[in-house]
Amino acid sequence: MKTEFTIDPDLLPALDALRRVAEAGSFTQAAAALDVSTSALSQTIRRLESALGAQLLARTTRQVSATEAGEALLAVARPSLDALYGAMAEVGERATEPRGALRVTASRVAYQAVLRPVLGDFLARYPRIELEVSVDDGLSAIVADRFDVGIRFGERVERDMVGVPVGPARRIAVVGSPAYLLAHGTPESPDALRGHRCIRYRFPSSGALYDWEFAAPSDGANQSAEVNGGFIANDVLAMVEAAKQGVGLAHVLEDLVAEDVAAGRLVRVLEDWCPPMYRFHLYFPRMPQMPGKLRVFIDFLQARFASQI
Repeated sequence: MKTEFTIDPDLLPALDALRRVAEAGSFTQAAAALDVSTSALSQTIRRLESALGAQLLARTTRQVSATEAGEALLAVARPSLDALYGAMAEVGERATEPRGALRVTASRVAYQAVLRPVLGDFLARYPRIELEVSVDDGLSAIVADRFDVGIRFGERVERDMVGVPVGPARRIAVVGSPAYLLAHGTPESPDALRGHRCIRYRFPSSGALYDWEFAAPSDGANQSAEVNGGFIANDVLAMVEAAKQGVGLAHVLEDLVAEDVAAGRLVRVLEDWCPPMYRFHLYFPRMPQMPGKLRVFIDFLQARFASQI
């Protein structure tokens, strides 16, 4: 029956010292490589030998070599040390070099406005990053769900997170189909929306209905409008599609309807009441050192949208 043996963790660095001395055949050369004194290195080896109860190095005036016991120990220790140093180097590279899996959670509007336009350029510049995007209008738990970073409007950033603004303040567009406006008229102010069918948005996480918000053209004062309608969705693209079918007016980010407005499929109303009001933020947990893959992702997005601010 083998006796269980334990070693003081403080002696583990001595295994590397033992390997270096045995491979160099010299305390002096090994000490120089480790940037320690020869006497300190000799004491480290002696403590290891004392703990193991065996002589590990044979010392002569000209050379140092491993004893039979030392060779037996090194035969097992070398692969483990190599694996350990390799793992540490891998972690170090991942912390500084842009590589590895980067998991992003983004609302649908954030994906459409921030990520979709730059995906190709980002992945072409950083081919060793594997980008995984989860499009979800709910508030994902960054840490619990193992995401690296999220993208949301600033007012919806999780608490206890670092929030980094990206891009300019965005405008909302109130839109309807030409047929709808022909049949129901064009509202001239948010108060006039009471007489219109409005497509409403329900937040997936809280279940609350989104309040339509505006800013008065005269003084910029915030104003909310009570709206009603026959269609509620928790997906902004479904709202846009409903607006194109003449279901009612939709209150959505202008980026989502720019092409439809340009093509005449949708018409903007109340444009003077919709100045830039909303700004996207990247958010992530506080950390002592930011991984290289996350750092370049943040820098890339900020640089890409800097000219629009």
